[in-house]
Amino acid sequence: MSSRTRIGSLRHRRADLNADERRLLNRLFAHSPKLKEAYEACEALTAIYDSRLSKGQSKRKLRGWMRRVTNRKLTCFDRFLGTLRDPLRGDHELFRRPPDQWLCGRAQQ
Repeated sequence: MSSRTRIGSLRHRRADLNADERRLLNRLFAHSPKLKEAYEACEALTAIYDSRLSKGQSKRKLRGWMRRVTNRKLTCFDRFLGTLRDPLRGDHELFRRPPDQWLCGRAQQ
C-alpha cells in the first residue's frame, strides 16, 4: 500500500474504504483512541451535512455535534467550533444557502 493510500484513509469515509484501508485504520486507532474519536466526529459531521434538513434541524444537529466534541475534549476541533458558533447564534449567511453548500462549499448535486 502506498503512503498516499495510507494518508488518504483518514480523509475518506469508512464506508468508502476497501478492506485493507479499514484494517489499517483499525490498527492506527488501536494506538490512538483520540484519533479514532476525531475520525468518528468527522464522519458524524459529514452525515449532518449530507442530510437534507431544515435550517432549524441543521442548527440543532450542529449544536449537538458541537456539544459532543466539546465533552470529549477533542481540541483538534477548537478553531472549527469557533467558526461555527457565530453562524448558529442568528440568521447567518451560512443558513441562507442550500444545505449542501453550508460551510463545505460543495456544489449542489
